[in-house]
Amino acid sequence: MRFFKSIMVLFVCLSTASLMNAQNKKIQQADIEFAGQGYNQAATMYIAEVTKIKNIDEKARVLYNIAECYRNTKRYGMSLDYYDKAINAKYDKKTADVYLNYGIALQEMDRLEDAIVQYNKYKERGGKAALADMRIQTCTNAATAKKTSAKSRYVVENVEFLNTTEEDFGLAYSSKKFEEFVFTSARKESVGSGLSPINGDEFKDVFVAKLDKKFKFQGAPMPASITVNTEAHEAAGAFDKDYKTLFFTRCGFDKKGRMGCDIYTANKQGDNFATAELIDIIKRESDDSSRVGQPCLSPDEQYLIFASNMPGGKGGRDLWYMTFDKKAKKWSNLTNLASINTAGDEYYPYMTEDGTLYFASNGYPGYGGLDIFKAKKTGEMTYSDVTALPAPINSASDDFAFIIDKKPVLDNVLMEGVFACYFSSNRPGGKGKDDIWHAYERPLEFTMTGTAYNKKTGSTLSGCKVTIVGSDGATYNVVTDANGSFFLDKTKVKVETKYTVDIQKENFIGTADKFSTKGAKESTNYQQDYFLIPVEIGKEYPMPTVLYPFNKTELLINDEVNSADSLSYLLNILTENPTFVVQLESHTDARGDVASNDKLSQGRAETCVTYLTSKGIAADRLVAKGKGESEPRTIKEGDRLSAETFAEFPIGTLLDEAFINALKENDSRERAHQLNRRTTFRILRTDYVPSK
Repeated sequence: MRFFKSIMVLFVCLSTASLMNAQNKKIQQADIEFAGQGYNQAATMYIAEVTKIKNIDEKARVLYNIAECYRNTKRYGMSLDYYDKAINAKYDKKTADVYLNYGIALQEMDRLEDAIVQYNKYKERGGKAALADMRIQTCTNAATAKKTSAKSRYVVENVEFLNTTEEDFGLAYSSKKFEEFVFTSARKESVGSGLSPINGDEFKDVFVAKLDKKFKFQGAPMPASITVNTEAHEAAGAFDKDYKTLFFTRCGFDKKGRMGCDIYTANKQGDNFATAELIDIIKRESDDSSRVGQPCLSPDEQYLIFASNMPGGKGGRDLWYMTFDKKAKKWSNLTNLASINTAGDEYYPYMTEDGTLYFASNGYPGYGGLDIFKAKKTGEMTYSDVTALPAPINSASDDFAFIIDKKPVLDNVLMEGVFACYFSSNRPGGKGKDDIWHAYERPLEFTMTGTAYNKKTGSTLSGCKVTIVGSDGATYNVVTDANGSFFLDKTKVKVETKYTVDIQKENFIGTADKFSTKGAKESTNYQQDYFLIPVEIGKEYPMPTVLYPFNKTELLINDEVNSADSLSYLLNILTENPTFVVQLESHTDARGDVASNDKLSQGRAETCVTYLTSKGIAADRLVAKGKGESEPRTIKEGDRLSAETFAEFPIGTLLDEAFINALKENDSRERAHQLNRRTTFRILRTDYVPSK
């Protein structure tokens, strides 16, 4: 009996060991798929075995890997439950990354506040503080963008004609006239019949789409020729500058597992392509798993830029480049684009004619997921000033595969000088998992509204002649309406243009103004009120203070005072009112004898005349008159004085000797004397005709 029991115990132990060994082999195979980014297959295998795992640490690891499989295949909602289960199984004790990636999944679902909670937990559990802070910043950016998107100048629209319920992305021009594109799609018309072990989707192929004469998409997109599309996975990339050669990605798969991705070229032959040729970048005899793809050519075709996870990079996926050897007629000198790459992922390079590099990354502060960035060229394949494109081009979802729209059209009109682009995104509101989107910057629109008033009465002035001259050479002549207003619409007020406004009315002192749209970032209606002073022949008009050194006639100009600037007020009036003849009057205070003050004031008035004639005012329009101390100042409403001066010397105050001598403070007496030392003008005539 004891022998029988021993045999039974041994049988049970052997059976349990056999079962555990079989289970481990299945998990090991799932681990191999996971390590090779075969996430769809790995998830299926993990889920089949996870309930059988007794060891809590191993179960926690597998639960976390399932969550990662779903996150990496953009099934974010499905990943959340498994992150929770992994945390409940204490996997966060093994690595704080569970919180980081949990936060990323939440952020992709636009649950920004919940994502921040997870990023803070990641930081608190010993995760990289800088990375946590960067991810939190992306959430903050995305939240701010959501609040301000309604005011954004950018309009983002789904290119519904190209998109399906499957993945559609990576639009690229394929003709010189910019009326044809290639792009990548997993739609049912794809040649490849297999399923990707990464996400379980059908293999993708290169498709061709065309525009009509109005630059609208026409006809159903068609697959590229079978020399490009195969049973494997193909993705569109870029053409050379003559649009004769397509650079694209091909990923091969076999029964043993997924092989690496490589870049191929295929020459155009009418509407088809010649046999594709491999660009030898990775030595496949020693590396059969690294992925190379998303090719981009520099405008001078000297550099081939692409994304790869090959060893030697700074992060998961990096941008790399090779140089074209003209003698050997091949690509060589494989180099990491170190000035761009981060510890995160960089994808989808695109270079403009001026060398600006656009790319997608999750390693810089953006808005969440992959974002589109641009970098300024600083040298041969060196870059700086990396900045994220604004929302709503970037979003909390994945945004990538950017290109400039060469022929942007709005309401059937070609938009000149307007920023527009195509890009790809899995943001909400699309038709499929990844869609192609179009964005354009609303053209800046400027208008100008002005209203003329009688400065003395406050009433509006109709019939004023208004002349607006732009730095682009355009001139507009308008007249104020019954309400004293005039208006220039958006067809007349242009971007990056300076304007002068001159407004005149008979028996009023005309005035002028300037405005400019240069550097304006928002559409604007420039509004201005113009106050015209009624002409009263012989009336004294005040001017900004013109000062002179003690007992001298020259204009006082030092670090604190520039009396020449004060005279610019009258210079402008004379320039804007060319029929005026004026008398400049200079006054002194009452100190000193009368004869000396008369002589001094006459000299100062003549100094003002000399200054104005030096600026182009005809001498016969100017009369110099020295008033000496004969007309002490009376403070009037409308005098160009400070509030403090009006408070000390109210309107109606006569600054004669009796008043000044009665002031208790010496400083007050000095200020009163200074107010008497003034230069004013009177309009003598308004019928001046320049001599020929």
